[in-house]
Amino acid sequence: MRSQDVFPGLTKRAAHDPRAASLLALSRVIYARAESQAALDKQLAAAAHFMTPSDKALCTELFYGALRHHIRLNWFLRQKLPQPDKLPEELLLTLEQAVYELAHTRSPAYAVVNWAVSLTRSRFAPGLGRLVNGLLRDFTRRQQDEYNNPRFYTERLGPACDTDETAALYHAVPSWLVSLWKNAYGEEACLRLLEAGLRAAPQGVRLNAQAKNTDMPDAPAAPAVYEALKQGQFPAVPPSCWAVPAKAGLPLRLWQEQGLLSLQSAAAYESLFSLKPADWPQPLWDACAGRGGKSLALLEQGIRVHTATDPNAGRLQDLRKEFLRLKLDQEYALPRILPVVAEEAAFQTCFRSVLADVPCSGLGTLARHPEIRWRRGKDDIQRLLLLQKSILEAAHRALIQEKGSRILYLTCTLNPEENQEQLQEFLERHTQYELGICFQSRPDSPLREFFFAAELIIK
Repeated sequence: MRSQDVFPGLTKRAAHDPRAASLLALSRVIYARAESQAALDKQLAAAAHFMTPSDKALCTELFYGALRHHIRLNWFLRQKLPQPDKLPEELLLTLEQAVYELAHTRSPAYAVVNWAVSLTRSRFAPGLGRLVNGLLRDFTRRQQDEYNNPRFYTERLGPACDTDETAALYHAVPSWLVSLWKNAYGEEACLRLLEAGLRAAPQGVRLNAQAKNTDMPDAPAAPAVYEALKQGQFPAVPPSCWAVPAKAGLPLRLWQEQGLLSLQSAAAYESLFSLKPADWPQPLWDACAGRGGKSLALLEQGIRVHTATDPNAGRLQDLRKEFLRLKLDQEYALPRILPVVAEEAAFQTCFRSVLADVPCSGLGTLARHPEIRWRRGKDDIQRLLLLQKSILEAAHRALIQEKGSRILYLTCTLNPEENQEQLQEFLERHTQYELGICFQSRPDSPLREFFFAAELIIK
């Protein structure tokens, strides 16, 4: 882990050069453990006045694409480079991004090669410039076929490897994840999940159902935004969300500023409303609110959230700001906001419903959070299982023990230990509950993110 940039002196160039901006953001994620979205947002904000929309799109594509394929790219290059461990880390990362762009985008090969060689020559000795030039040109002529051929990975891994290892390397995930998904969901579903994780997830667009009109004369009315989303024939997620591709050409940011919509994972929205929140008894506690996306989605549908808690006070402040942006204060009360750790909450028989979107391994969000691929391990899952259990117990203590009271359990992972098995253990400890609705995203979901949601209802 590093606290400074791997590419000193590249900051000025990154303000107008999308490849340099992507490289800086990549270094912060891979070497300084920054979160991917935060790293990219920081870089694009610095370039806000100097990059065209197409430059920003290229930066985003290279950044997320190289992150999603990082494990595969790094391994492939190590097969081709002499003494890769003796090369500078920033040179390896430059090559990873360049190989990704050559293999996965329509960028002209000469532009990609010239850019990488020029950067290398400006940073290192001429010999490394020749190395980069030779490798990338050879990649365009011959090595790209090897890169795209799963048999190449099997042959290099050797006779001792199994099919899980090859599939893991080719899809840039740890081999334990392939084994987990194949054992839990079958080989075909596992392959669909792996392939989905290598593609960008569409942008979830949640229409503000309470935005009937606006004080801004140049802003469209909410029905006009609805018609634009509907006419675009984007996948709809009832009651009020759409999955919009990045190149849809809609002024989403403008409409967001006007309080007409919010950007939220469509798969997360789907999992929330699969539990039919209009039927939840009141009062409701959002126990792991984060920035409040689920609370706000409920409020927009006229479903009151009595209390929203999260240990991060800054995230809760974002919830308050979003509440005001959406003008929900005109008709609905702001939830009681408390910086409380859910598993340590002292609430006793206060609520009829508890929404617990618990911390989890995040294995269903590899498309949007690629760094999970190498940051999550089996030890992390064991720690998370204990945390989830303690949050469920806190929710149980906070629940009014009446028929129909319920805990709503959500995760953004596909892992039976954290989902079905976690709930089964809870039901064995607390026999007054039964399992209600149980939802899990389909492996072939066009949303390309995968969530789990279930009700625990007092009989």
